[in-house]
Amino acid sequence: MSMSKHLIYKGLTIRHRGQSWQVDFGTRDGKRVQRSFKTKQDAKTAIESHVEERRLEKIDNQNRRVAIFDLTDRQRIDMVTALERLPGNSSLTEAVEFYRKHIAPHGGQRTVAQLLDEYLAEKEKANRRKATLKEIRTRIGRFKQDFGQIPAHEITTHDLIGWMDRHGYRQVTRDNYRRAFVGFFNFAVKRGYAQVNPAEPIDRVSIDERLPEIFTPEEAKRLLYAAQEHSARMVSFFAIGLFAGLRPAEIEQTDWREIDLVKRRIRVRPEVAKKRRQRLVDISENLAEWLAPFRLDQGSVYFGRYEFDKVRRKANVQWASDIVRHSFGSYYIAQHEDAAKTAIQMGHIRTDVLFNHYRDLVTREEADAYWKILPRPQSNLIQMAAE
Repeated sequence: MSMSKHLIYKGLTIRHRGQSWQVDFGTRDGKRVQRSFKTKQDAKTAIESHVEERRLEKIDNQNRRVAIFDLTDRQRIDMVTALERLPGNSSLTEAVEFYRKHIAPHGGQRTVAQLLDEYLAEKEKANRRKATLKEIRTRIGRFKQDFGQIPAHEITTHDLIGWMDRHGYRQVTRDNYRRAFVGFFNFAVKRGYAQVNPAEPIDRVSIDERLPEIFTPEEAKRLLYAAQEHSARMVSFFAIGLFAGLRPAEIEQTDWREIDLVKRRIRVRPEVAKKRRQRLVDISENLAEWLAPFRLDQGSVYFGRYEFDKVRRKANVQWASDIVRHSFGSYYIAQHEDAAKTAIQMGHIRTDVLFNHYRDLVTREEADAYWKILPRPQSNLIQMAAE
């Protein structure tokens, strides 16, 4: 072959192929390495860099061979033991790199407990909703009970999955914890307290769509009558949930100054609303009657966990997630037959999900009965108390 087609430069072959110059660098880690260049000079420059790299690598390897003889017997044993324990074709260098990523975070070390304190402080600075902060404290707080003193960068995916398995978390609850862990450890990665997020590999839970569970008019009546009889302070909380559709966290943070019985509306402030948007909710005729005896000039609508549970027991009703709000949505859309209006009341932007979930769950007759639920006369309650 003529010199115009190929040449040998510093021991490597340069071939002229069409509009490019190709260099064969031999094998590297068992693979053939070939590269193409636009000009012959570019090819020569690449060969010069390659030759220099191999020269330095050879010197480096020679130095390492010499250094091996300087190792103590203990160090040689450690090296051999580590190689025996490595799985498959993994190298000791790869193991060290993995160690550096997981054991030596560049931002410093934080235990799970310390990280939770910083995470909550950051969320408070970002003006996150009280309900969001409460959820973090609850979910990550439970995890902290078992792993609080463990450095965050040492937590593995296996730790998270095993912990959820031990607690028996399934479906929606499990997915809620997965989401909470992702946010928590993302914060650790951003702060340099961990190199990887152990929650990312956890699979999302596939949850079959279910129709919302709601109270029958009779069950809603029993709940309110139980509150009247056994915990009058809780009447407003249950009535607002059933007949105005506010979320529990929204009711707890609603001040009586936002409840206007004259104009018949409740103002849900942006800092209270889940979506950070103000909305005005209509007060129905029966809700006005439920609220009137407990009307205050100011102060939050009362809520007490002990009394909440007591009323539920006395009413003898089956409870489900968001059952009070779902009841409102179902009976409201049945009464008004207007998905857009229902969405405005409930604080939704879209109407498709609402329409598909709540439409046709109850009849018009059941809706009429629901919106006619009124307080028991005070004389009846006095008589029941005397008995």
